[in-house]
Amino acid sequence: MKLLAVAFAVLSLSSGAAPAPAKRSPTPTRLEERPMDAVIHKSVRLACNAHQAFRMFTEDNLLAAWLADSAEVEPKVGGKFHLIWAQTPDPNHGTQGCKITVYEPDRLLAFQWRGPDRFDDSMNKADPLTHVTVSFHACEAAAGKSCTEVHLVHTGWGHGADWDKAREFFEHAWTGAFGALAEKISLVAPK
Repeated sequence: MKLLAVAFAVLSLSSGAAPAPAKRSPTPTRLEERPMDAVIHKSVRLACNAHQAFRMFTEDNLLAAWLADSAEVEPKVGGKFHLIWAQTPDPNHGTQGCKITVYEPDRLLAFQWRGPDRFDDSMNKADPLTHVTVSFHACEAAAGKSCTEVHLVHTGWGHGADWDKAREFFEHAWTGAFGALAEKISLVAPK
């Protein structure tokens, strides 16, 4: 996007016309107002197969074991992806209203995402909400052992002080969460 803006500015200047100043609201909420160049990408290698790793994101008790205090997931496109944390003042808030947007068992999962209440004025009122995509890939491990590399990409970030705080919060939160996931993966019984 930035390259396109620079190219437009160069073309405008070479034609003699001055580029129009960009207008941006202080806390963009609509998709058209939010540049898509801010992305969080995290990955982790888990000592399990892709099916077991996928279950850690789609089964309530397993998801709650490493990411939230409680979880309610309906594993299908359009299904709920609702997590609750004890420190949330409103226990019905969390990721309330978030839905699964892509569901390909053992390969790909995507869902809408809301932040803590303190980000209500930025990411939680965005249209659309930020979005998380998780992919699962077999990787090489020691002989006879399963290994899955999990990649998480969190997109849809806007710009401005509130957005920057939210993105920084989740940059650290996803790192911590993936550490907890790696520790908890041994809880999964093979299926």
